[in-house]
Amino acid sequence: MSNLKTLKPFTKGDPRIRPKPKGIPNRSTVVRYVLGMKGQPPEHILKELETMYPVFFQKKGKKWMTELLMTIRLAQKAIVEGDVSAYNSLMNSAYGQPKSNVDITSGDEKISINIVDFKDKK
Repeated sequence: MSNLKTLKPFTKGDPRIRPKPKGIPNRSTVVRYVLGMKGQPPEHILKELETMYPVFFQKKGKKWMTELLMTIRLAQKAIVEGDVSAYNSLMNSAYGQPKSNVDITSGDEKISINIVDFKDKK
């Protein structure tokens, strides 16, 4: 833990602190751009994917969405290599992240929460 006596406040114009220059997109913007790109993967990768997933390759010369190719590769990692994080990523994308239940207690005493539905019941 820091000693509060030695902490110094931020000073504007400090040359050691370099903020992100204006006009530089943030990471999520860059990722969305990359996922939306269309292009042709290298021939050796295309042939490998075509043998594994022929249903995606019925139209020849088709430009591929980067997102589709990355999802296919992620599925391949999950199945062939047994990559659990790839599996979790695919499942979360397909079905949403599982909700975790929280047990609310106060010491040993349970706290009950009453949820009231104000919708008109017909």
